Amino acid sequence: MPYMLRGFVCACVSCFIAVSVRAEEFRAAWVASVYNINFPSRSGLSAEAQKEQIREIVSLARRVGLNALMVQVRPESDALYDSHLEPWSRFLTGKQGMAPGYDPLQYFIQEGYQNGIGIHAWINPYRAAVNAAASRAPNNITQMLPSATRRISSSLWLDPGDPEVQSHIVEVVRDIVRHYPVSGIILDDYFYPYPSDGHPRGTFPDRLTYVRYGRGMNLPEWRRQNVNKLISQLHDVI
Repeated sequence: MPYMLRGFVCACVSCFIAVSVRAEEFRAAWVASVYNINFPSRSGLSAEAQKEQIREIVSLARRVGLNALMVQVRPESDALYDSHLEPWSRFLTGKQGMAPGYDPLQYFIQEGYQNGIGIHAWINPYRAAVNAAASRAPNNITQMLPSATRRISSSLWLDPGDPEVQSHIVEVVRDIVRHYPVSGIILDDYFYPYPSDGHPRGTFPDRLTYVRYGRGMNLPEWRRQNVNKLISQLHDVI
């Protein structure tokens, strides 16, 4: 089962957990959907083949003594669950917006409950597309808020300083916790993108957003406030 072992080898907890239940050891592993790293092992598999992979992942977690899985359900402003706000993930079917024929998050929760494994919904708040050239569904947030979408190297990011972006992310999380009994919400990349060769430090293209909403703060302070504000809003809605 090589597609699972890669994820379980790097099991760790280094992210922000937005929901806390009773104090206990948190023995968890990441289950990454982006690039089909862990689940599903490739796009386009049948619903039954994907369900079988979910059963294998949860069963392995139980056998090695884990009590939680952090399942990536929103890798690029999409959904590995039945969402009316965002399109189905292309990592399920090969085409963003195409339904897989079942609800992966619900099935993870079902199998997790039967095996004593809490399922945490792992989302990437600001990442809009890992490949800017890939086709996106009409209800992808980049299509609805193009003015708040920024190209960073070969990917697309949502502008953290845009109030409509923050409101959308809050509604996405509200939708998840209303409709799914997840054990928690995991936030990954809940900050401005890391500097890189194609994106030097301080070059995030948010000048117009800053001019409009900066209100006299210096740029770094304003950016930190944008991140803190989203975290606070998500805490409250959860």
